[in-house]
This record gives sequence, structure tokens and C-alpha cells, in this order.
Amino acid sequence: MKMVKKKQGIVLIVITSLTLIFGCYHSRRNRDRHKQGGLKTMESKQKKPNNLINETSPYLLQHAYNPIDWYPWNKEALDKAKSENKPIFLSIGYAACHWCHVMEEESFTNQEIANQLNEKFVSIKVDREERPDLDQVYMQVVQMLTGNGGWPLSVFLTPDLKPFYGGTYFPPDNRYGIIGFRALIGLLSKEWQSNPHDLIKNSKTLTNSLERANEKEQDTTIELDETVFKRSLSIVKAYHDSQYGGFGSKPKFPQPMVLDFLMRLYLREKENQALAILTKTLDQMASGGIYDHVGGGFHRYATDERWLVPHFEKMLYDNALLSKVYVNAFALTGNTEYRNIAEDVYSFVLREMRGKSGGFYSTQDADSEGKEGLYYLWEYNTIFKLFDPKPAKLLCDYFTVKESGNFRSPEAYHAGLNVLHRQSSNELIANKYRLSLEELDKQIREFKETLYKERKKRVAPSTDDKIITAWNGLMISSLAQGHKILNNSEYLTAAIKAADHVINTMVVSGRLKRIYREGVVKQEGFLDDYAYTIAALIDLYESTFEVRWLEEAEKLTNIMIEDFWDVSRGGFFFAASFHNNLIVRAKSWNDAALPSENAIAAMNLFRLGKFLDKNEYIEKGERLIRLTAALIRENPFDNMSMLSAFDFYKGPVKEFAVVGPRENSKTEKMIQAIQTLYMPNKIVAFLSADKESHGKAFEKIPLLKGKTSSNLDPKVYICQNFTCKQPIENIKELQESLSE
Repeated sequence: MKMVKKKQGIVLIVITSLTLIFGCYHSRRNRDRHKQGGLKTMESKQKKPNNLINETSPYLLQHAYNPIDWYPWNKEALDKAKSENKPIFLSIGYAACHWCHVMEEESFTNQEIANQLNEKFVSIKVDREERPDLDQVYMQVVQMLTGNGGWPLSVFLTPDLKPFYGGTYFPPDNRYGIIGFRALIGLLSKEWQSNPHDLIKNSKTLTNSLERANEKEQDTTIELDETVFKRSLSIVKAYHDSQYGGFGSKPKFPQPMVLDFLMRLYLREKENQALAILTKTLDQMASGGIYDHVGGGFHRYATDERWLVPHFEKMLYDNALLSKVYVNAFALTGNTEYRNIAEDVYSFVLREMRGKSGGFYSTQDADSEGKEGLYYLWEYNTIFKLFDPKPAKLLCDYFTVKESGNFRSPEAYHAGLNVLHRQSSNELIANKYRLSLEELDKQIREFKETLYKERKKRVAPSTDDKIITAWNGLMISSLAQGHKILNNSEYLTAAIKAADHVINTMVVSGRLKRIYREGVVKQEGFLDDYAYTIAALIDLYESTFEVRWLEEAEKLTNIMIEDFWDVSRGGFFFAASFHNNLIVRAKSWNDAALPSENAIAAMNLFRLGKFLDKNEYIEKGERLIRLTAALIRENPFDNMSMLSAFDFYKGPVKEFAVVGPRENSKTEKMIQAIQTLYMPNKIVAFLSADKESHGKAFEKIPLLKGKTSSNLDPKVYICQNFTCKQPIENIKELQESLSE
């Protein structure tokens, strides 16, 4: 079961006499399952498809031949529940979710369970990645009921969509004191038939609690000042695992928003502890099994505190966020290992997660051949079959491969298998085998190539090839940053192509759509689609200096304000006013697996406000800071993205105006000197000698007004609050100024 963090301060609500433990027990067994893209359907067993057959979501299509009469979330399903006065069984998951597949095999392919559901309920299946608004609301319900949440999410609703019971994964039959799904639906259907008034009453109570939680006024009397930065470090230190890196114990998540803030904190406060926590965590993750040493890319999280055994799914958003952290850490520290990790992640994404349109796919599954992690694990004997004894021994020492296997697991098929990870330094291995570090590096790269070719012969995990606008925004931002710091044109080309796909395909009548798959564009965009895309467009402007990206960012910002801004209380709702059938319209403030949408929106408003000299944007960003000040004071760890926005807001923000011919080596060197330096609180604008580009940039970006370059020689103006120093005309002087 995919776990999410417990929400603080929410009262546990117990419904009627059904006080049950659920969602924590994991039933493990070997299984075959049907998947999209390597999708094995159940047509041989169940010829008649259900109502999911015409959907485009790979997750929904995985269930299209279940005997359950599944519906997607649509008017037909909701009308059916009302007209037949049946409760709704709402099941929310996603294609790469391991425990979603377990529950499907155990319960959703069971004819007896299907008969009960088909007779007594209207069953609706939702892909959480397509409908994060529904997932957000009903996840909050389950967290209120149980104190925890996760996927698969299993919620029972009245016909008017109000929840009266919920949990996560249920085994098919009673186990270890946990009610089985078969018994649960029997109890709930009997209760609905004999005593619906109590369930309806409880659903209203639960919905009222949900509404109060989401309509609570934010305390705006608290003012943040710069002391919050050092106070936040003390909280991060308290969570930090000094032995293995990262934060907390098991399961251990990468926390890229925390890592990003630690870099800012080190730069602002010169806190060596911030840098030590950052580098310890980056080093341990890069050495651990959470990182795919053969193919590149990070798995979702580690099931242990040592980063050894991952939950093997790969998410686009994790790899977008972490590649950006590693490339920034390289810029900050000069550690080439961080550059190598970032480059390997980019290679993985561009090789395996990119569609023909240029957009990026969502996830890769944890399972292959019905077994979690099998694709990524290695037998000791396999290594010795692939390599001669001496290099095989070197490889086993380097990646800690053992004859008996290097981890314990309740799964029988994991016996004797190894997760590739590193416990010894390059220096120790090189000395042991009498190699130079350069020779060792060359040999390890050759090993990886051989292992990758061998692994490609296996049945690969399936890829969810739907393109999600929000997640593409995160990946575009990372690639743009990778280009700036590493000066790699391939990254910029990929970022531009993905952004063109978003602007040309996902923007319909001026508004963003969320999902693209196989030529079909669907689902009105949510706040994360707007916030992450706008950030990506600003990043692309600073990579290309094409004014069109700022123009698109401004258009989408205005739409975002129009559709999502709460005019009475302030802040952005996650769903727009026209997203229908939501029992509450929620706002999300904290970071979770993804950065807070309101925090990214605040950062965008500050950055665009600087570029375009728009005070109304900056004022809205300030309002967001005020609205979250109390939350930041109470729990800075979960609000690192907003702290990063506050760091930018407090400044100082350096404003660089580069003026000169674009196709000029001196101009390029000046731009690279600015871009390769880790300086998150800056904006960079460019004024070309080309008349057409010059006029457009001059008109759009006030920072460029009054800036000139004589004799077509480049100049750099360094400004703050639009007050500029004398222009710099040579590289050495610029580098000296940047190092101050």
C-alpha cells in the first residue's frame, strides 16, 4: 500500500458500530495481472468489458475486464446511484500502485465479490493522477477516519457523494483482526438497506467536519521574519537521520523540497550544518538501492532506513524534482558525483519516459511478471555468468552483491536476489583492486552498460504513458536548469519540445487541460497544472531568452487567478469553480510528494512580478505568505516550498540584464558565468542586438529599458530593485562580481 503522511489535528471519526482496523496489512503473494502496455487483459476469462473500456487511462483500462460493473466518474454513474438509491463504492488508485494490483487480483476479479457490488452498489473507479481533486477530498476523509491514508483508496459514499465509510487496502477475507472486503461490503449493504438514516446522518457529520477543516480561516496576524530560517534548520536537524541520511525512519522518502531549501539556507545563512545534512542525504540516496544504478532514475521511496530496498515504482515527478536538486547541488558544491547522478536521471527520462509528442510519461510500474522489483534484482551467479571471475568479483564488491542475497523479504521469489547499492567508497575499491580512480570509473561504466543490455532482455515493468501537464511542468523546469548549469543543448531541446506540446496541445480555449494520451486531450487543469507549468515557462525564458515563454506564463497566470483565487479569503483553491461534483473545494498548503501548489504559485508571482514589474502579482504572493505564516511557524518541515518562496521574497534578488549579440562567444560566456552559479534568488533577462527580438524584449521586460551595448560588445547590468550598477564588459570583472 502506498502510504501518505498522517494529517495533524484531525479528529478520528468512528462510524456506527463498524470500528475496524484497515489499510495497514499488506497481503503478499505471487500473481499475474493485466496491464496496459504489456497489458494482459482478462478477455479469455471475461469476454464482456465493463464501462471502463472506452477510457484512455491505463489504470482504468487495467480494470476494464473485471467482472465488476465499473464506471468512470461521470454523470451516468452519479445519476445511476441517485435513481436507484444505491451507495457508491469509490476506488481510487493509479497504474504503478502495487497494492492496487493486489486488491484487484484478490477482490476485483472475484465473481462473488463482483456480484455483491453489482447488486448493491454503484462502483466507480478513478485514476488519482487524472482526478487529483477527488483523491484530495476523499483522502482527507480517510485520514479523518483512520489517522492515515494511502492507495488503493476505498471510500463508500451516499448517492449525493457524501462519504460514510472508508479505508485503503482491504484483504478479501478477514485476516488478523482486519475485516475482509467481502464481509465489509456485506455489512455496509445490509446497513444501507436496514438503517440508511444513520449512515446518511454520519455522512453529513463527516462532510460537515470536512467543510470546517477546509473553510477554516488562516491566521494572518503572524508576521514572518528572517529568524524563521534558522528556526527551520533546528526542525530539519531533529528529523535528520545522522547515520543514514534523509529524514525520519522507515519508510524513507527523498524529500526534495527539504533538500532544495537546505541549499537556499546554506547560501543565505552560511550554515554548515545545512550543507552537511544536504550532502549526507544526497550521498546516501545516490549510493542506496532507491537509485537505479544500472538504468538511472530514482524509485519512489525506500522501505528501510538505509535506502537499501525501494518501493520499485518510478514516478516522473520524483525524477524531475530530484534531478533538479542534484544538478543544483553540483552547482553549489562542485561535487561531480552530483552532476553524474543528474545526467543519469536525465538520460533515463529522455530514453524511457518521453513520448513522440515530446511530452513525458507518468510512471513506470514496480512490478514485472506479477512480482515487485523482479526487473531490477540480480542473482550472484548471474554476475559471474556475464563477467570473468576477477571483474565479477570487483562488481560484486562495488555493488555489495552477495551469494545469499543482500536483503530480507517475505516474498519467496526474493530469496538470493540482490539490490545493487554501494557501501564502500571508490577509493577503497580502487585500492583493493589496484586501480586508479579513473580506471575504476571506466570499468564501472562498462559494467553498467553490460548489465543494462542484460536487463533489457527481461520483461520490463509497464509504463503509464499518459502525459500529465503538471508533472511535465516539473520535468521541463529541471531540464531547463540542467541546460543552464551543464550547458547541455539536448536538455534544452527536450524542454522546449515538451513545452511546445503543452502550449500547442494542452491549452484549449486559453485554459490548460490536464491529460493527454493517444491523441486524446481531457480533463480541465487543476492548480498544480497551472503552477508547475508557469514555473516551467519562466525557467524556459531564462534558458532561451525567447519572450514568448514569458508571454505564455503571463496568460496562464491571469487565468489561474481568475479560476482558482479565493476572492473572499485569499489563496488558491486546488480545483476551479467549474470543476463539478466536489463536496468541498479544498486548498492545499503543505508540501507532500509534490511541492505545495500555493507555494509554487507564490514563487511564480514574485518572479513574474519582477520580470514584468507587476505589483499586483507581488501583492498576491505576499498574501500567500501571510496566509501560511502560522503554518510555517507551526510546522516548517512540511512547508519548505513556501519557505523557499519567502526566501526569494525577502531577497536580496539579483537582477541581471545582459545586452549584446546573441550569437557571440563573449556573450555566451557571460551568460554561462551567471547561469552556472548557484544563485536561486535572481532573474536573468537578455536584450539582443537583433532588432525584432530587441523590440519585443524591450517592450515586455522593464528591466531592459535604458540598457544599451555599444559596438555590439556585450554588457552585463547587475541590478537590485531596478537600481543598477555600472555595466560590466569583461568576463573577469563579471566573475569577481559574482563571487562577492
